[in-house]
Amino acid sequence: MRRSSCRLVTTTHHRPSPELYTQIKLVCELMLKVHYFEPANWLWMTVAAPHAAQSKIAQSALADARTIAVQFGYPRVGKWVDHLLNVRTTAT
Repeated sequence: MRRSSCRLVTTTHHRPSPELYTQIKLVCELMLKVHYFEPANWLWMTVAAPHAAQSKIAQSALADARTIAVQFGYPRVGKWVDHLLNVRTTAT
C-alpha cells in the first residue's frame, strides 16, 4: 500500500479549524510512521472529502483512526472523527 501525502484541502462545511487541521495532519503522519496505513489514509481522505466516510470500510477505518488519535494524545481529532461518523450514521 502506498503512503499518502498530507497536503489535501477541504472545501466543505466539515472543514476543520486551522489548529485542528494541523493536529489531523500530525496524527496522519504519526500513524504512517507506525504503519497504520489504512486509518491514516481514510482519515486524510475524509479531511478532503467528508462524503468518503459513507462506506462501512471507511467507517471502520475511521473508528480505528479515532481511537488511535485519542491514544496519541489528540482528543480533538477523535471528537471531529466521531462527529463525522455520527453525521454519516444518522444520514443513512
